[in-house]
Amino acid sequence: MVAQITTAPPSGAQGPRTVDQSRNTVPDVVACVEFGQNSRSLILHARAVAEALGAGMVLASVIESPEGELQAIDPVDWAIRRREYEAQLVALAAEVGSESFPVKSRLLEGQPTDQICRCVNEGRHEILALSRHSGRGHWRASVVAGSAMMSGVGAIFMVPDEAPEVPPAGYRKILVPLDGSPRAESAIPRAAQLAQAKGAELVLVHVIPEPVLTETGPADPETIKLRDKIAKRNRAVASDYLDRVRDRLKDCDIPVATKLIAGGDTRRALIEAISQEAVDIVVMASHGQSSHADVATGNVADFLLDRSAVPVLIVRQPRRKTDDHITRDMRSQGLRHPVDLGK
Repeated sequence: MVAQITTAPPSGAQGPRTVDQSRNTVPDVVACVEFGQNSRSLILHARAVAEALGAGMVLASVIESPEGELQAIDPVDWAIRRREYEAQLVALAAEVGSESFPVKSRLLEGQPTDQICRCVNEGRHEILALSRHSGRGHWRASVVAGSAMMSGVGAIFMVPDEAPEVPPAGYRKILVPLDGSPRAESAIPRAAQLAQAKGAELVLVHVIPEPVLTETGPADPETIKLRDKIAKRNRAVASDYLDRVRDRLKDCDIPVATKLIAGGDTRRALIEAISQEAVDIVVMASHGQSSHADVATGNVADFLLDRSAVPVLIVRQPRRKTDDHITRDMRSQGLRHPVDLGK
């Protein structure tokens, strides 16, 4: 077991203090635990993702400093608190880790959002794992997640307190929402990599939008006929789209299922699909077809982060010069050829 603790004090506290400056191996998954909160679900799911991706793992926590410059910090009291939290974090890392899977720890000091974003950016960590508490925790996970996304972290992994435990054999069923856009498809490589680790099944889900026609009164027969024609066309196009995406994943040697959902609110339809399909985890892009890159996450991703009963891995939309689909060109920049999906 390897434990690393690096402290970055708030204004008014002592200077930087590092207990083990060896950082030859940078962990890829940072699980942020809150002292006084139950972090068991978060830690177990973060470890499962790290192991599946062949990544390392670090447990991080923050000692919150008093807000406002007028509040003085008692150096003795601060030092005592720091030592207590350090001991707890090191013990937790030792409990979670093993010789084959060492877990590091890092203690931060200051305001949670600022310190966590600084931690993931300085260490260039790939995934930031956060816990969504059923009650009100010390940190607002949604605020931290949004700030981390905007600061450039690769992915956010939100684990609700009430999430089912990781299956003994690892994740068995992974839901991937797709809306037909290259943005949404950018989550497929990460989902395929997770699936390949334990032979899990990918469930590709598309919610077919309801046809919207301008109406100023009761629909006449022609309007109804046109609406039905558009709905039939949309279903056929969506079905063909999911089939083509599934075909592109054949070389990954993982089971892939598709699911079409007709009409309704996309966000609530996905929440229902999570329950109906009994999936273990959701992997999706931060933005879809109708989202804007100047916000941390789109409406659908934001809704699932806040409402999903299972963990949600949100992959940040990379900046590309092309909008090619996975189904357009096997070597496109929009998504990798299947043999490269795990990279």
